[in-house]
Amino acid sequence: MRRKGFTLIEILVGSSIMLLIVLATLSLYMRSNKISVDHSQFAELQHDVRSGMYLISRDIRNTGFGLSTDISGYSLEGVDGHGPSPE
Repeated sequence: MRRKGFTLIEILVGSSIMLLIVLATLSLYMRSNKISVDHSQFAELQHDVRSGMYLISRDIRNTGFGLSTDISGYSLEGVDGHGPSPE
């Protein structure tokens, strides 16, 4: 009389194959997740640099805006206020 079902060897081989498939899938997921995180951090870094460059360029463009002509002339000529210019 033949029994129905799997032998212990068949179950161990099947479990080992399934374990390898799960480990390969987990490894692939971990790699893709790391790449995704790296890209996200790079995009955030680029955004921060662009924001900083925008703020610096805006501040440079607005340098001296709203000052009277007496004061703004000195800043453009480079007089630092520590004495007369060497002209």
